Amino acid sequence: MPPRSRRRRERSAIERDVLNEAIIAAPVEAVSAHVTDPTNAPEWYANIESVEWVTPPPVAVGMRVGFVARFLGHRFAYTYEFVAGERLVMR
Repeated sequence: MPPRSRRRRERSAIERDVLNEAIIAAPVEAVSAHVTDPTNAPEWYANIESVEWVTPPPVAVGMRVGFVARFLGHRFAYTYEFVAGERLVMR
């Protein structure tokens, strides 16, 4: 067995389901307009550190936007893509 310092650490993918809920005392239209603009995500989702439009706004099919988040002590960088016929696809 190789010395401890030379052992290769294997990582495996971990799947997590995350659910966030909130009750907001505001008209549905106002809340919807605010939360569907990805630029506002850091204001209402504490784990999001930054947002970068990969394609130009507005939100539309084919649009992509990148996020950097921290969760459970880990940094995650990921891209959402709006795909026709699907809700939202994280890549």
